[in-house]
Amino acid sequence: MKIHLILSSILTLQVIQCKKILFLIPISTLSQKHFFQPLINTLASHGHLITVITNVQNPTRNGNVTEIIPISIHEAFSDQEDITKIPSKWDISFFDMNQYTHILDKIYTHPEFQEAVLDTKYDLIFLNLYFGQAFFGLVHKIGCPFILLHTYPAANYYLKDLGMYMPPSHVPFPTFDLTDRMTFLERVQNYVVDWGVYFQVEYNHIPAFESIYRKHLGADLPSVREIHRNASLVMMNTHFLTNHHRPLMPDVVEIGGLHCHDPKPLSHDLEQFVTSPPLNNGFILISFGSVLNGTSLPESIRQKFISTFSRLKLRVIWKWETEQMDNLPSNIILKAWLQQQDILGHPNCRLFISHGGLLSTQQAMYHGVPLISFPFFFDQLANAKLIAQQGIGIEMDIWNFTEDELEVAIRQVLDQPKYTERVKLFSRLFKDQINSPMERAIFWTNHVLKYDGAPHLRSSARSLNYLELHSIDVIVFLLSLLCTAVMLAYCSIKLFRRILCNRRSKEKFE
Repeated sequence: MKIHLILSSILTLQVIQCKKILFLIPISTLSQKHFFQPLINTLASHGHLITVITNVQNPTRNGNVTEIIPISIHEAFSDQEDITKIPSKWDISFFDMNQYTHILDKIYTHPEFQEAVLDTKYDLIFLNLYFGQAFFGLVHKIGCPFILLHTYPAANYYLKDLGMYMPPSHVPFPTFDLTDRMTFLERVQNYVVDWGVYFQVEYNHIPAFESIYRKHLGADLPSVREIHRNASLVMMNTHFLTNHHRPLMPDVVEIGGLHCHDPKPLSHDLEQFVTSPPLNNGFILISFGSVLNGTSLPESIRQKFISTFSRLKLRVIWKWETEQMDNLPSNIILKAWLQQQDILGHPNCRLFISHGGLLSTQQAMYHGVPLISFPFFFDQLANAKLIAQQGIGIEMDIWNFTEDELEVAIRQVLDQPKYTERVKLFSRLFKDQINSPMERAIFWTNHVLKYDGAPHLRSSARSLNYLELHSIDVIVFLLSLLCTAVMLAYCSIKLFRRILCNRRSKEKFE
C-alpha cells in the first residue's frame, strides 16, 4: 500500500511537471537549429512534450519531440547561399520583407502548421526572434507565456520594448565592425547605423509582420510592440568573451556556448587523414558556415586558397558542398558536411579559417583553436573585428587578399605562440562558469513555467517611451525651469535698474 502511494505520487508529480512546449523557429539556418537542438533535447528528456516548427529536420528521432517543416531551408535562404551576392555592410535593406512575405504566407497556410499550432493548447512558447515577430500575433492568440531566443546580440530595435538600451557610445551595433573603444567619428557612424536600422525595422519590417499575422489570424490583433512587451524572458547567445559588454536586465539570460560540447572521435577516414605521416604535425579546418555555399566562391579566390594550401606542410579539411574540385592538392580533403566541434576539439587542429559566424567563433574559443576570419556580412563583421582585437586571430578581407598575404597570416598564427596561448586562456575562461549555459536555460525555463510567466522579472521601463526612458522630458522640463528662472532674474534686474535709474533721475531733478 505504501509503495503504491509512493508510485502514485511520483506519477502525479511527473504529470504535473510534464508541459506542452512549442518551439517556433520556422526560419533558421542549419547552424541556428543546431544551437537550439540541445535545449529541445534536454527539455524533452525531462518529460516535456515538444512541438517544433522548423525548416531544418533533426536526423535523430525523439519520442517527445514532434517536428513540423512547412518550408525547406533552401526556400528560406536561397538568396543568401551565393557568396557573390552578399551585400556591403551599409546595405541595411538586405533582408527585404518583400522576398519573405510569400515564405511567411506559406508557413501560415501549411495544414500541419495550422493543426499543430492553432488547434493545440500550450504551456510555453519559445520563439526565435529571427523573423519571429511575424508570429507575434500567433503567440498572443495562444495566450501562454513566451520566451524569446536570439542567436546573436539583440540590437536596440528589439531591446527597447523590453526596457533596455545599448548606449552607442560604447556598445557597437551587433552587425557593425567596430570595437567598444570608438573614436568620435566611429561613435557618429555607430549612432547613425543604430537609428538607421531602427527606422528600417520600424517602418518596413514591423508593418509587414503585423500585416502578415493580421491577415491570417485577425485584424484586431495587437501591434508587434505591444506583444513584444509581454515576453517573459530573452535567452541570448552571448557571453562577455565573445561579445562586447552590454548593460542587460534580469529578464535577459545569457546562454552563450549552449551548443558547445566536448569532441567525439573523428570518423575513420578523417582520423587517418589527419594523423598519417608525413603530414601529421597538425591540420587546418576551413569552413564558411552552413548558409554560404563555398562552391559559389569566385574561381580566382578559390585558386588563391588552393595555391596557398599546396605550399603548406599541413593537411587541410575543407567544407565544400560538392566534395569535388579541380586540381586538388593531396594535402586537402573535401567534405560536404562536417562534425565541426569534433574536428576543432582534435588535438592536431591548429587553425580554423572561418567566415566569422558567432556560433563557429564560440566553438573555436571553446576548443581553444585560433582563427583567421573572412567575414562576409551581418554579425560576422563584428565578430571578426573582436577576434582580432582580443588577439585570438586575424581578420582578412575575402575580396581583397593575395596568396602571399594569406600564407603570411597562416604562418603568423601557427608560428607565434601568442595566438594559441591567448585562445587557450579564453577557452578556460569560457568554460569557467558557476553553471553551464544549459543549466541556466533549463532553470529559467522552469522558473517561467512555475511562476506563470515570471512577471516579477520585467522592468517597469517596458512601459516607458524613448523620451521617458532617457529622462529627456525631465531634462527639457528642468531646462525650461532654468530658462524661466534666468528670464525672471534678467527681467527683475532690468526692472530694478530702471526703477533705480528713474529714482536717481527724479532726485537729481529735484
